[in-house]
Amino acid sequence: MARGVWVYHARVERAAGDDDRRLALLSGAERERWAAFRRERDRRLYLLAHCLLRVALSRHGPLEPAEWRFTTPGTGRPELVGGQAEPGLTFSLSHGGAVAACAISTAGRVGVDVEPADREVDPGVLDMVLAPAERRLVDAGADAASRRRAFLGLWTAKEAYAKAVGEGLSLPLRELRITLEPPALALRGAPLAGWTLRWFEPGAGHVAACVVEHGAGPAPAITVAELMPAA
Repeated sequence: MARGVWVYHARVERAAGDDDRRLALLSGAERERWAAFRRERDRRLYLLAHCLLRVALSRHGPLEPAEWRFTTPGTGRPELVGGQAEPGLTFSLSHGGAVAACAISTAGRVGVDVEPADREVDPGVLDMVLAPAERRLVDAGADAASRRRAFLGLWTAKEAYAKAVGEGLSLPLRELRITLEPPALALRGAPLAGWTLRWFEPGAGHVAACVVEHGAGPAPAITVAELMPAA
């Protein structure tokens, strides 16, 4: 199995086609969650994201998109039911604004997060999730838009790492420090060796990050591409 990371993204407005055919790819539980959304745009984004993940997995695994089965263990991090693919195939899924993104990894644990660039940021949250140096970086922005984008760059990296390790928001995000140049992570003051961080833009108006654990070996290539699940 080739060692690497592949990040796929798709935009809702480009998802033309028959939603009934896309729904047929989902499990019964996924269709129930899809139906529970009240807003049409939320239903469309959820549907796009979960179809994107299934189609992406089929590019790197042996099953058809509708055949993949998932489980959520105690960590809360979704995983493939055992035996469906070669050991070591992991994934992460995110959606926000009008974009869905997923990461497929054969290199190690992976996390991805995407946020709309115009997302409102509660000032009270900043000191809860940013280290002092990160807060200074955000405050140094020339205007509100640049400060928001700086925050979202840090936030997506932290969220992607939290997803990769399966801790979600239980992780003390203020103790996870992000360095922009070069991109790097440190937890409680100790550099996270064997982890790679990459930001990418899945289209205008969105910010996204991918974090992968690769151990002592060289960092794997992270390939980013648009992938539109056909309907």
